[in-house]
Amino acid sequence: MERDSKGLGIVIKTDYAKTSDSIISVLTPDKGVLKVYCYGSRKSLKSANAYMYTEANFSLYRKSENAIYSLKDLDVISTHDYIFESLQSIVLCSLLSEVIIKGSDPDARCYELFVDSIDGLEFYNPDLVGSVFILKYLKWAGLSGDWKVCPSCMKAYTNCEILGFSSIDRVAVCSDCDTMNMSYILPVNARLFSARVLELNDKDALKLRISDEQIHRIFRYLLKTLSFVFPTPLKTMESGLFS
Repeated sequence: MERDSKGLGIVIKTDYAKTSDSIISVLTPDKGVLKVYCYGSRKSLKSANAYMYTEANFSLYRKSENAIYSLKDLDVISTHDYIFESLQSIVLCSLLSEVIIKGSDPDARCYELFVDSIDGLEFYNPDLVGSVFILKYLKWAGLSGDWKVCPSCMKAYTNCEILGFSSIDRVAVCSDCDTMNMSYILPVNARLFSARVLELNDKDALKLRISDEQIHRIFRYLLKTLSFVFPTPLKTMESGLFS
């Protein structure tokens, strides 16, 4: 986006500025995360404003190369209001946003994954949405393998393989490469599910049939994995709101 430009984006964070303004973080397909100043957004209904998780075509302006963008106008695609009907969805979206902001520089694939995930919350179990997001994000960021081959020794997993974890490589591995005395394991069905998710596109992965009980266990495993492998602490993970 240049000084006066228009482009696709979605709001993933909102901060207050002064008494009447706000600053939003907008995830874009081609420019990563942009900081955008919204003048008068907290006081005047006539001021251009974009709320959390609003996807839109944003009209932006900035005075100089190093200045923060300011919001001129937006054409809303979706407000994703249903997110705010469930505490579980709110907390999950907070985690997804924090992962995007603190992780590797996002690109078009990362944008697609984020939008597909929050779109999916209208129809699917948040544990399933969170599991698909984490599995695909870790693979995209180079923080996990494909769940078919041990990333440490490169041995193909057997059909009945239970995975351990390597505290050295910070990744799920075969039992031979495990460094945690198999105290942190991934059962066979969960491993097969994880591998299948990576074979499918985001929307088809969300259609996989799995019980609420099993996807909850997988999600808890992936949350713990995320805390092990992510390069910086995640405040949402430390909030105690995931049960």
